[in-house]
Amino acid sequence: MLKTKIADSTRPNLDPRTTRHAESGITPVVADACSLSLPTYMVTRRFHPVYSNSVLEHLGGHHRRKQFADTVHSHADHHWVQTPYRYFPVEHPTGCSQGCNGSRSQPASPSPGTGGHGHVPRAGRTQATRDVQEVELLSAAEMRSYFPASTIWFERFAGLPKSLVARK
Repeated sequence: MLKTKIADSTRPNLDPRTTRHAESGITPVVADACSLSLPTYMVTRRFHPVYSNSVLEHLGGHHRRKQFADTVHSHADHHWVQTPYRYFPVEHPTGCSQGCNGSRSQPASPSPGTGGHGHVPRAGRTQATRDVQEVELLSAAEMRSYFPASTIWFERFAGLPKSLVARK
């Protein structure tokens, strides 16, 4: 009989309140993946692979995205880093749509925050506006600059590039 082992996973999170200790195969770590502030016992640890989905656009600017990419490069030989594509013409759940670069003063939808999205509770218009302004979607050139040795792949929807994936 062939036995298989489910891969172990390490999940960094800034908020210790969202860390679940009861998940089988997952090691929760309170850490900032942008500042290389991993716990001492993990500083030299290598991961295979690093997987990140829809994180880059929430990091708060070029400097933090560069720090995140440096963390990925220094802790893994292989990675899958995915982020929504800036020029996808359909509104992303963050409230950004075609050409969104985080500089818009009003959310894309007329009534953001009036309904919950996934695990995010309802928010007022002020908080919804703030949330949209904090999101910075990336172009393919920006993704290549953070992950120059990676293959940049476009996830497509109806033939249009929807997400960017840096994979190595």
